[in-house]
Amino acid sequence: MKSGGRRLLITMLLLAMLPGTARTEATDTLTVVTLNLWHDQRDWPKRLSVIIATMRELRPDVLCLQEVLQHATLRNQAETLADSLGYHVHFTSVDSVHRAKRYGNAILTRHRVLHAGGKNLDPSNDYRTVAHVRIDFPGRVVDVYDTHLHHTPEGSPIRATQIRDLLAFIDSTRADGAVVLAGDFNAELETPEMRLLSGDFVDAFKAVHPSATREEAVTFNAIFGVDPGAIDHIFVSKAARTLLTPRASEVLFREPGPDSVWASDHFGVVARLEFEARGPASMRASAATPRPSDRASYPPHWWAPVPKEGAPEWEILPQEAGPGEVILSKRHELGLLSNFAPTPFTYRGRRYASLEGFWQMMLYPEDANDPRAKHPGLEWKYTRDQVANMTAFEAKKAGDLAEENMRKMNIGWVSFEGRRFEYRSAKPREHYRLIAAATREKVRQNPEVQKVLLATGDLVLKPDHHQEPDAPPEWRYFEILTRIRKELARKE
Repeated sequence: MKSGGRRLLITMLLLAMLPGTARTEATDTLTVVTLNLWHDQRDWPKRLSVIIATMRELRPDVLCLQEVLQHATLRNQAETLADSLGYHVHFTSVDSVHRAKRYGNAILTRHRVLHAGGKNLDPSNDYRTVAHVRIDFPGRVVDVYDTHLHHTPEGSPIRATQIRDLLAFIDSTRADGAVVLAGDFNAELETPEMRLLSGDFVDAFKAVHPSATREEAVTFNAIFGVDPGAIDHIFVSKAARTLLTPRASEVLFREPGPDSVWASDHFGVVARLEFEARGPASMRASAATPRPSDRASYPPHWWAPVPKEGAPEWEILPQEAGPGEVILSKRHELGLLSNFAPTPFTYRGRRYASLEGFWQMMLYPEDANDPRAKHPGLEWKYTRDQVANMTAFEAKKAGDLAEENMRKMNIGWVSFEGRRFEYRSAKPREHYRLIAAATREKVRQNPEVQKVLLATGDLVLKPDHHQEPDAPPEWRYFEILTRIRKELARKE
């Protein structure tokens, strides 16, 4: 038997001989592979044969690919591989669909695809993407994300920006089920940028082999260049209603195939992940609407009646909460969770006095060359920096003035760091992702806010003001806070 065959056999045995495997149905485990394809370098047809042979043996549920290429004389590599395996394929690229040459990431799966999407990652001049597929795994929903980050050794700050954008995208698009994040991160786990992932994700290989040497974990073939270490990873989310626990993981393609052909300049990674509900009984209890008697576990003043006479028309009073609900009233400490609250935080190197200031600041011109600043007949009462340092109704009123100017200009976009995007969208998009990421930073950087949020336990969070029935997702700040609360609770 060739060395490559022996390696494959060892991998398959590791995947098969897990504790309890004989007692577990196949639908209890998810097998994921990630591989950087190395586009069309060397002899692509022969490399393709090596990859196909291994994938047919492993039959992964999901295959995440990076450096996927297509051009005038080369069919999309992921589509070719998918056809050979009988898989569905989803490809993302910064290149227009009208271009013959396109380069990007792809996710292949043998399960039904419920949703497919993606995003161009910040900074835009690095031309990186993340692909997203939600699959219908028997009886479960799994969100899979596949990315390829900046490549230079000195590019840690760029990768950090990409990871922050990636996390915001995952937060805004994932369902409540399991989450898998895979790809070529061009960085080892111990680097500052990769530590941004450690709070929310577990590396499968590291979890299975906590004492692995660098040589055992490396995923780049030193034959083809300087060895950057273990830079290809498969992660599973810690913050999910249904957990995926890594049970086995190995590095693939460490030996060449027939005719001494290497699959790629990277080695691949395979992981077998086992589904594990977070205590079914307790999850059912937390998912159910809490009983009114549950209020006994919380401060009674959260529901203390407030006279309607004299109350603002916009306000939903504390006593109007339904069973198992609490109003995030500004009349007591739950007001710290409001966007209006003076809870300063730093986001992407800039300080903001409140979430409301951050939000309304995006409506204002960024500089003198901004079309909003140059539009004739408009007065901007405040500068962008001034609004960023506002809180509460002062910031809201500044936003109202800006919206009036937007109506005069007939525009529906705002901006951040030079990028324009839709202000009111029916689905979570760029504006939502920024608000969700800033909310997470507000909670993280203000211990009292985090304490108050966790104190709400399993209560259903509700706003203290009336909202439009079709309000965009980012307007529903209480839902964003609920998701953050779940993440925090699972870390404790």
